[in-house]
Amino acid sequence: MSFHEENLFKSICLKFFEFHKIGWTYEQKALLLFIIVDWTSSSAPSDRKLKLQHLLNIISDDTIVSLVSADQILNVIQTQPSTDWSSTLLSLVTYQIDNNFKFPDEWLKSYISPSPIDPISSNNDLINTTTEIERTRIRTDTERCLEQKESDLLRVSLQTIDSIPFHNFHYSPEPEPLEEYQSILNENLKELTYLKWPASDITSIKSVILNPHNFNNLDILKTSILLIETIVTNRLSESNTVKRIVKCLLAKPNNSRIWMEELQKIVKESGTGKSLQSLLEELISLNPNLTNHSDLKRIFQTVMNYHTNNVSHWTVHDIKNWSRTHSSTHSHPFSSDADCYKMAIIVRAACLHKQYLPRDIQILSVILMLTHNTPGGRIEQIKTGEGKSIIVCMLAAYLAVGKQGKKVDIITTSEVLAIRDTEEFKDFYDMFNLTCTHNCRDGRENDKTNYSLDIVYGTINHFAGDLLRTEFYLQNVRQNRPYDVAIVDEVDSMFIDQSNSYTQLASLTPGMKSLTIIFRLIWNCFSTYHISSTGRDNDEDNDCFVMKNEQNESCQINILTFIKKKLEDRNLLRYPNYRQQYIQSKLRAWIQSCKHAMYSMHENIDYVISDDGKIVVVDYQNTGVSQTNMHWNDGLHQFLQLKHNLRLSPERMCDSFFSNVTYFKKYQPNLYGVTGTIGTKASQDFVRDVYGVDVVFIPKYLDSDFRICPDQVAQSREQWLVKISAECHKIAIQKKRAVLIISQTIADAEDIAKKLKSSQHRNVKLYVRSDLKQHVKPEDIHEGDIIVATNLAGRGTDMKPVTAVNDRGGLHVIVTFLPRNLRIEQQAFGRAGRQGKPGSACLMIYQDMPPELYSFIDEAQLIERIKVARDKNEVKMIQQALSLVRKIEAKDQLLKQFLDLVHSERDSIDFGNNKTYRPGFDSMRETWANFCSKIDDLHNETEIQREYQTFANSIRTRLEQCLTLKRNVAPRYTLIPLNHQLVSIAVTDQEHEKQIAENDIEILNALIEYPKYLIDAGINELCGKKPSGARLRSLKLLQAAQQLDNTDFITYYNQIPSLIDQEKIADAKQAFTNALEHLEQEMHYREMLNIFNAVQPSDENKKEQQQPRSLAEILFLNIVKAYIQGAKDQLKKFDSDKHEIECKIEYWKEAVEEQLKSTKYAHLMAELEDERMEWAFEGLQFRYQFAITAKRSWWKTLFVFIIGIAQVVGGAILCYYGHVKFGTSMIGQGLVDVFTAVFTKITDDFSISDYLKNKIVSYGTQLFGLGMLDRFVTPLMSTQTINIIGFGVKTVHELATNGINLDSLKNVALAALQVAGVNGNSLKCVKTIMENTDTATALISGDFKQIMNVKTVNNFLQLFGGENALLKGKEKEILSRALNFSVDLSHFDINNPLSSAFKLVEKQIGSLPVTQLIIKNMIRNHFVVGSIVYFVFPLYVVII
Repeated sequence: MSFHEENLFKSICLKFFEFHKIGWTYEQKALLLFIIVDWTSSSAPSDRKLKLQHLLNIISDDTIVSLVSADQILNVIQTQPSTDWSSTLLSLVTYQIDNNFKFPDEWLKSYISPSPIDPISSNNDLINTTTEIERTRIRTDTERCLEQKESDLLRVSLQTIDSIPFHNFHYSPEPEPLEEYQSILNENLKELTYLKWPASDITSIKSVILNPHNFNNLDILKTSILLIETIVTNRLSESNTVKRIVKCLLAKPNNSRIWMEELQKIVKESGTGKSLQSLLEELISLNPNLTNHSDLKRIFQTVMNYHTNNVSHWTVHDIKNWSRTHSSTHSHPFSSDADCYKMAIIVRAACLHKQYLPRDIQILSVILMLTHNTPGGRIEQIKTGEGKSIIVCMLAAYLAVGKQGKKVDIITTSEVLAIRDTEEFKDFYDMFNLTCTHNCRDGRENDKTNYSLDIVYGTINHFAGDLLRTEFYLQNVRQNRPYDVAIVDEVDSMFIDQSNSYTQLASLTPGMKSLTIIFRLIWNCFSTYHISSTGRDNDEDNDCFVMKNEQNESCQINILTFIKKKLEDRNLLRYPNYRQQYIQSKLRAWIQSCKHAMYSMHENIDYVISDDGKIVVVDYQNTGVSQTNMHWNDGLHQFLQLKHNLRLSPERMCDSFFSNVTYFKKYQPNLYGVTGTIGTKASQDFVRDVYGVDVVFIPKYLDSDFRICPDQVAQSREQWLVKISAECHKIAIQKKRAVLIISQTIADAEDIAKKLKSSQHRNVKLYVRSDLKQHVKPEDIHEGDIIVATNLAGRGTDMKPVTAVNDRGGLHVIVTFLPRNLRIEQQAFGRAGRQGKPGSACLMIYQDMPPELYSFIDEAQLIERIKVARDKNEVKMIQQALSLVRKIEAKDQLLKQFLDLVHSERDSIDFGNNKTYRPGFDSMRETWANFCSKIDDLHNETEIQREYQTFANSIRTRLEQCLTLKRNVAPRYTLIPLNHQLVSIAVTDQEHEKQIAENDIEILNALIEYPKYLIDAGINELCGKKPSGARLRSLKLLQAAQQLDNTDFITYYNQIPSLIDQEKIADAKQAFTNALEHLEQEMHYREMLNIFNAVQPSDENKKEQQQPRSLAEILFLNIVKAYIQGAKDQLKKFDSDKHEIECKIEYWKEAVEEQLKSTKYAHLMAELEDERMEWAFEGLQFRYQFAITAKRSWWKTLFVFIIGIAQVVGGAILCYYGHVKFGTSMIGQGLVDVFTAVFTKITDDFSISDYLKNKIVSYGTQLFGLGMLDRFVTPLMSTQTINIIGFGVKTVHELATNGINLDSLKNVALAALQVAGVNGNSLKCVKTIMENTDTATALISGDFKQIMNVKTVNNFLQLFGGENALLKGKEKEILSRALNFSVDLSHFDINNPLSSAFKLVEKQIGSLPVTQLIIKNMIRNHFVVGSIVYFVFPLYVVII
């Protein structure tokens, strides 16, 4: 080769290193090299050089290599002249883009050799990729343009349908840490030693996997981890197998895809998994009612034939290409071969994504899901560790793909799983051009779920919550998403354990803060009088309790009567009268909750206390999860706060709710689910009856070596701890296995861990709190490890024992309590013996019973009896649950009826989009919540419906009243009598808006039943842009609230801004007095009930004892009281004759932070913020402060304003006559005066005399400096024409109508030039004027007063009086009127002062005798006379 040819060849070889990224296989690259070698021997040097150059050109073209397959490129190179390569390949690209990347076979045959692939799969012209990440990195500009176009179209479509901002559907997690994966790989490689691999083979495999190229490539790194895990899982240690694996890696050191393909062949040949026939036989055995097993085999074989023969070589782009043109499947899946072909493509996509072919049983599971014939859907029991996630995503893709694919919702048990699976499978869905996201958002405006996407992961609470936001609040959060398909993970937990659960939107209820004092009273009664239950079985329905009297003697009392008498003592506490009925209806439930909190609920069992002092519910019976967003109702949560001396929060009402049962049934008949344990026959019958689904049991792909050891029973807690410790010693220390201990409660787990550590067990790890970061879920389990956990480790936790542990018998699970049903027991045992690995489990419980019984019943017999009793109890509980479900569904139906009713008039009264009506809707929500609470005690359906009709009629009456008021709004015109006939007069928009606003106040009064919502409506009128009269309307609403509850200090306090606005200062002072009086009473009653440490905290709560969180409540009220008192004292200084007052609205948050910073209470800032937010719901949203200033002098303000306008007009006229410098200066100063009048407050202290002195000095100095006084006096006077006079009148009228701003003032100057006759040649003059107006604006931002007083002269008033007065007669009268402008302010609108001022000027214009003036007699050849003429003449013009 020549030197140039060598360089070309090196450049081509460098490109070879990038070819794996775009799908070129080793064989394809080898073929290209052979072609090049052949050129060196068969081609002439010139021809060889030309071919190399053309080859380099085409493989350097990103468009060609990205959109044309390797086979096509090779065929073109071999069959076409080198000069035609580029044009031929580019024509392929062009045709491909124009036809959605699909080539007809006939067209392709003219360019490449016939394909051996079946015609249905000849769509193999797109590039291959190893990972989606790499594809994204090297995609072409053409692809970017196409994707951008699709994205833009989607964006436009979303904006048209709904105003919710578009969110990019690509999830963007934080970059994955390379070092973390490298560490995992190094740990996994150690497992090969435990498998007894030869050291030389381990060294060989390390040389490939750990070489820098592979070890620093994230995708190859992940594949390497998967490779080792597959070897370990299948225990591939036979000598020939090891040599085969090593040989493959050494032969293809950089092709991880080839590694996995070879490994899959080895696993399949090893026979570790079950055959298809074995799986089908086991399916029939487990599911006798499964009748389509023959069809199942046929469908599976058809799918796999298509996969093997047609699509096994497909790339990501092939799948994308197919999905763009694919239409939806038949109504009955697998009714044609096209459906099997579609399933084969999904299998191929799963293989590309996971880098191994899905197992036969996983593919069968998807087919079984889709072939159900039930009215609801199908759920499958798939044992833990069998790969449920890939089954779910293949099912989702099958249902969603295609032009008319369904929207799929995948419902998981936790936010962590939803986010994890969204991230893990987004690339899989992207192969089918499907979009996915999750709905685990916080609900903020800028953080909403895009429900228009194809697949949405999330929890039941997020899905049902967004349903409520859509249907309850009409927010359309779901964006009209249909309920097409739901796939539910851990379906047994959601369908059975949570069948009676609701999703509620958490929100505070106004007015509930005042009831916390009742919780304090009840708690103090229980603690002071040592009240306890009688111990009878029916205590829940019995009001008889035991208490200690003053003589410390026990006596029985009727607790309800006892507490009611305390509530009637108004010297002890006070609460709003309108809450009386609600209190009476809830009192019995509150008392029972207090008893439960005091005697039955225990920390670290039923709940935990978070680091920030919150009660966190623990679902210890089922999942062990700390449920941070859950609150107990009926005051139970509040009594637990009192028990631990925490900050007391108000109770929350249940108004917007939706049950899990009703939500899931919305997806029928496409309701699917997977679980590891479906439980007993009673559980299976329950899901069939309630959800209309059937149950299929899926066999394991590998039978595991799992043993259930004999269960053990202890007679006491101490013996129980000793037995657990002995079992751990035998398993973990002697046998060097690992142990997972699952306890019922956190307290039990901590006791067990303490016992083990005291027994010299070293490797004890605690996993009991899902809400704490330091409690990390254990992953890899080593010899001697002991993990002590709750049910938190019993469901969905994948623990991976290392090979050394598995060689010694695997993980051993000890369940230290009797699970309440078989499903929970199986979930716990399922942590061991996963994926064919060995393992064991046992129960180890303690049962208090007489010692003599232990001698007659052995442990096995005793546990068997307990289990039988448990299973019978489960049947009973499921029967009760079935009855409860019917009641829940009836309640959901009532909610639907209520929403249909309350939103039935949304065209007129829109509670969703019109925020004005929101307080009315909130009030009806509370009415609805009270109704729901009332019917909870009713069991007769007829009685419930009768109660609902009464409730609905009251709501309907309110709505009809509102519609009547709505129709009373006057139209945009009104009829008035004129000359004995009615004339139509148009109503202005402002007047019409004001009429609507006042009518809305009447509507709110009709809708609202409770005073707190009237307060909310009144505050709404204070905020935002409202029609005129907003504060008067606010006052009306607040006074209406006061009539319903005259003891609420917040009602009086919120009236103050409106009273100040109405200049009712005396009433404002009285409102302050009332607010302070009722606030002091509120604080007094709380202090009387021992707000500080009502009960002494236990030793474990010494931190709270030193710094009680309950202090936040009274501390916040003290801050409020201090500010209200300060504002009241400030108002006392106000004198209406001397002062003007402005009420400033500020937030409490800043005030609280200001008061607490750098104090000993700073640590309570978080509690005080919670307190502030709760009081804000009560109506204490704003803090009112006053700005008291000297009163504005309106006549002086108007005088300065008029003088300013006069200067602008006069300056324009001077510019026309050539005096540009002086004229523009005059315009600039005029604008300064106008802005001074408008934007600064001119008070009585403002000196008109000094003001005019400054004007005379300023203009006189300029005139003398110019030396042109005599030259332009006469021309100036000749411009007194009717046009100029008309301009002055017009200017004032326009400013009166349109208001004043910088643009309007510039327009005045330009209009003055036009009136004065300035022609087109004066553009330079206009530009100068504009520059000066900008200068004037800049002056306004400075110290204007200082600027005005720079120049002074002696007494100016002598020019207007005395013997040498310059003006006499009518002239003096006009100026006198201007200087002493008398205005009737009785109709002056204080809200629109500028507009009113202009109208007053306009009104006075006609009263001035300007027409009698003789301007020429005023001419004097004197400096002062000339100055006055030039200054006063424009004033006359404007006044006219």
